[in-house]
Amino acid sequence: MKSAPCRSTGFTLIEVLVTFLIVGIGLLGLAALQTSTVNEQFEAYQRVQVTSMLDDMAQRIRANPAAAKTGSYTGAVSNAYGQQPVGVCALTPGASRDLCEWNRILAGAAATDGLTAQPLRAGGCIDMLSLSGANGETTIRVAVAWQGMTASIAPGDDCGMENYGENDAFRRVAFRDVIIR
Repeated sequence: MKSAPCRSTGFTLIEVLVTFLIVGIGLLGLAALQTSTVNEQFEAYQRVQVTSMLDDMAQRIRANPAAAKTGSYTGAVSNAYGQQPVGVCALTPGASRDLCEWNRILAGAAATDGLTAQPLRAGGCIDMLSLSGANGETTIRVAVAWQGMTASIAPGDDCGMENYGENDAFRRVAFRDVIIR
C-alpha cells in the first residue's frame, strides 16, 4: 500500500511577505486619510470662528446705522489694537470702539484661555458697496480673510489679496453683506 503524499500545512515566506505588504499599504492609506481629516476639521473650525466674527461686526454695524451710512466703519482695518490692553477700546466712542474691539478679536485677543485657536493670520475688510440704494439703503460688506491649510481656488472677494501666498491659493474669505435702512 502506498502512503498519501505529505502536504505542507502552513504559510510560505512569500505569502507572509505579500500579506505584510497589503496590510502596510492599507495602513499608509489610513494614515493619509487621518491627516486629511484633521486638516479638513481644522479648516471647518476656522470657518466657524470666522462666521462668529462676521456676525459680531455685522450686529455692531446694524446697531449704529447713522455711523454706517457716513462711512465710519469702512476703510482700512488693522490688527494694531490686538496688542493693546483690554481697556483701550473702552476709551474710544461709537464706531471707533466697535472697530477697536473687532480688531482685537481678529488679532486673537479674545483667546485668553489658551485652548481657543484663532484663524491663522486673520484680517478684516469693511467696504461700502452701495450708498442710498433704491429704498435709501446702504450696503456694507464685512469680510474676514485667513490662511487655509491646503491649496484651493482663490476666492472671488479681494479681502486679504496677496497676503496668503504667491497665487492666493491658501487664502480663505468669508463675508456678510449688511443692509442699513
